[in-house]
Amino acid sequence: MPLLFDRTTPIVDFGVTSSPIKWDTRKWFLWPAFAYKVLLPARGNPPFNVFQRATLDMCRAGVRDTEEVARRLALPMDLVGFILEQLLGMDALDDARAPTSRALRLMNEDDEPAEAEAAGYVIVDGHSLRIWPRVHRGSLPIVDADLEQGKARFQRGPEGRPETVSATLFWPTQGARPGAPTAYEVQKAARHHARRIRAFRRESSRVREGDDVLEGLKFKGLRVLGTDPEPIFVAAYLFLPKDARQRSWLVTDPCGLGVSDVLRPGVTKLAKEGKFNVAKLLEEVAGQAWHVDEGDLAVYFAEATKAARERVAQRLGEAAKLLPPEVLGRLADADVRLEGARTAKPIEDFLGNAYAALESVFGWLVSLYPDPSLFSALGHAAPENALLLQRIAERIGFNVSPGILPLLRVTRGIVKGAICFGNKTLPGRLAAALLEAQRNSNHPLATVATREPGALEFLAEMGKLRIAASHDTSSVPSAEAASEMRERLFALLRALVGVGPANVEAGNFEQSWGADLLLRVRARAEQVAEGYAGLAERPNVRTRVIEMHDASLLVKLLARSDATVPETLNTRLRDAVVAITIAMEAVFAEIERDVPTPASVTEAVSNDREQNAAQLAMAASALGFALEATGQLPKSLTHAKAHRIRRAAQGQGETLSARVAAQVLAAYQQSEHPLLEVAKRAPRLLLDVGRLVEARGHGDDVVVTAAEVAGLETMVANDVRAVLEAID
Repeated sequence: MPLLFDRTTPIVDFGVTSSPIKWDTRKWFLWPAFAYKVLLPARGNPPFNVFQRATLDMCRAGVRDTEEVARRLALPMDLVGFILEQLLGMDALDDARAPTSRALRLMNEDDEPAEAEAAGYVIVDGHSLRIWPRVHRGSLPIVDADLEQGKARFQRGPEGRPETVSATLFWPTQGARPGAPTAYEVQKAARHHARRIRAFRRESSRVREGDDVLEGLKFKGLRVLGTDPEPIFVAAYLFLPKDARQRSWLVTDPCGLGVSDVLRPGVTKLAKEGKFNVAKLLEEVAGQAWHVDEGDLAVYFAEATKAARERVAQRLGEAAKLLPPEVLGRLADADVRLEGARTAKPIEDFLGNAYAALESVFGWLVSLYPDPSLFSALGHAAPENALLLQRIAERIGFNVSPGILPLLRVTRGIVKGAICFGNKTLPGRLAAALLEAQRNSNHPLATVATREPGALEFLAEMGKLRIAASHDTSSVPSAEAASEMRERLFALLRALVGVGPANVEAGNFEQSWGADLLLRVRARAEQVAEGYAGLAERPNVRTRVIEMHDASLLVKLLARSDATVPETLNTRLRDAVVAITIAMEAVFAEIERDVPTPASVTEAVSNDREQNAAQLAMAASALGFALEATGQLPKSLTHAKAHRIRRAAQGQGETLSARVAAQVLAAYQQSEHPLLEVAKRAPRLLLDVGRLVEARGHGDDVVVTAAEVAGLETMVANDVRAVLEAID
């Protein structure tokens, strides 16, 4: 006989609460469930063993020192210490080692005759047909309600101050009938319930100290009384917390134990399936996290950038009047990211923009002395050029160390490009400036060498951190370290134009009125990330996926507003492409963690790029990946430098193209490599990687539109889903 849900189905309110979290907005709903009657056994075992009870009696009498308790009970001190730790973990003792009210009650109950068996209920979800990890003791708390057109109205709360609630009905699939839960499932639910009670008591004690209304639950021997459940609707609500740090909607525990994830997966599933207007309900309850006015966002960024420019001008002092506007703009972009930053992503963005400011500064220096003959002193071998430039830097007055050599390792063509064609890479521009400074004693770099002799070491460190921050690595400095780097950067720039320290007063820069807009955008990104299967088990990928959608959504909103300043949109476009690239890198890093690349891959890499390209195309085709019409992979993917591919093969974080190349070669050598399954689900993955690498460009040279960012976001999102399905 089918179990029907209709207008006469009882509505049960287990006393749901969001405590200790305060709600800002909330929406009630009624969730279908099946209540199975169970028998709760009488207490079979005492709550405390003889040693625990004796120790509790000592603590209740005021004897709480470990050594004294051990002496009085004639027990070893280490045993007493262990028992005390047990009692603290059981919430039987507080921090002062005094018995808690719960422990006192259990001790008193233990002295009384055993109680009789009692009836209760376990609940099976009406949608998933899975048992909830909860057990209710006693009869079902049914409330009177009026049902009409998918809504129910009922009252809850004390009789003197009842609250009228209007709730949305989430109907189950008619005819669904769960199987009766087994004794094992019921006892497991009871154990989970007991753990949740202890956790909720700790959480709510911060709000209602000493409140001990929850009873301990006895589950040994608990059994189901019958196989015919009672259909019920259980009251609960979705809510948005008042705390702005909580950027997503939450849902109450259906059995009155604060906030839990018992119903959240089901609510999320209904929202994805478009049932019962759940998605609309989520938008209403979490409207502050879902809706952002693009005009307000554009105005916020304009004001934030203006404030950042003022901070930059104040820190630079007179140097702000001498440096080109492009440099000041880059510094302001960096300062916007760092101001108030406490997480990795804004610090990563700060490093990228600060490095771009350095590229602009040295580009300006090269433009002041545009001499094409400078690069004639260089050869075609980058290592030899690095040693030559190191000697020049030392003669000028800079501190030199092996750490600066990667910064100076440039070819003649790179320096020629910086001088003649405006190429933006910092090493090329720095090399051109050093070559000019060695023959011109009035060159600004000579002043820098006198006042900031460690400048090149600082630039090398900044470059290293920026490269790490532009890829999927964990080498992100703290906010404090980043702030110190900012001050060092300003000191270098002041020395470059020959001005003294700035007279910086303690500024009163308050956070702009629109800062919460970024929290709303972040919340929307987190909601999108919930749609990825298997993402919760891979926290690094989850973080990178959220950052990808966060950066892409900012671009989408800013592009729709006429109030957006072009410079603001451009820098956010760059951030978005970097974030999308890092998300793709994170997925390949996850594959690398699951299946390390064998050492034989390092040996297979050639110093000849064309040979590597042919080898990669052959391997990709054998694995099942699609190739270009020419039968090759995109050059942006296959022309990674040999030493980078080798580093990636050794598990050292590298560029996306190098990391992918190493794993394609590894999969070609391993018959059970995850990329074999990935190729079946996403055959165009390597072509997508090539497109992404090309869009990413080099350094700060990212030229894409908002529409292209949206396309890249969708492409990478689909690829990430396919890879996660394959490796799970």
